Amino acid sequence: MEKQPLLLTGFALVSLSLSAQKLPERGYINWGTEGVEFADMLPAWQKGQKISEDDNFFISRVKPKLRFRNVATQVNQNFDDTNDKKLTFWVPINNTPNNTLPDGVFDSEVFPMWSYITHYGNWTAPFVRVPGNFSDVAHKNGVGVSVVAGIPFGGLSSSWKRNLEVMVAQGSDKMADMLEYYGIDGLGYNSEFSTSATSLITNLNTYHQELYAKLQKSGKMPLLQNTWYDG
Repeated sequence: MEKQPLLLTGFALVSLSLSAQKLPERGYINWGTEGVEFADMLPAWQKGQKISEDDNFFISRVKPKLRFRNVATQVNQNFDDTNDKKLTFWVPINNTPNNTLPDGVFDSEVFPMWSYITHYGNWTAPFVRVPGNFSDVAHKNGVGVSVVAGIPFGGLSSSWKRNLEVMVAQGSDKMADMLEYYGIDGLGYNSEFSTSATSLITNLNTYHQELYAKLQKSGKMPLLQNTWYDG
């Protein structure tokens, strides 16, 4: 009888010890985007050129695997690759300061629903900047990873307008190189904004179609062309 309280105390100590291992929220990784506009970063970037000293942290080294399906575990066993819904899962991951970075907390680093989604994306990371571990685990499960242009609701800001204009002006080859280098599978756009710059939207749609074709040809799992989020 005397051993049981000692055993429970041991578990409590282990729990406290694990909790104490949470990684710091700030100063952990240099994203290389602090105070830097994407419109300034893209033209200067070349393959192999670091955006920050922690650039290796943002390179995915796992090639996309084949999409898996286990019909025996499905609630509706009539669904297959020909009639199942295509679900793009764009979500913020963990707290904003650590967003997608390992933080030592179990429940923020475990995602068991890979068989239910076809594309994974991080809503709150800087544009075209995703930690490699985020992409690696998705690729291991046959799921593509996209980055979202999180343009705020309302009129298109001059900053985002410039980002999109420069991206289009640099050409789809430049973006295809960047996505391939970092192991990202596609782009998406938050379409809650409004703008009178109709030519920009037309050019952006054409640009995205070209980019989609290039990524598909290179063996990526790109997001469906002309994919916009309106929520």
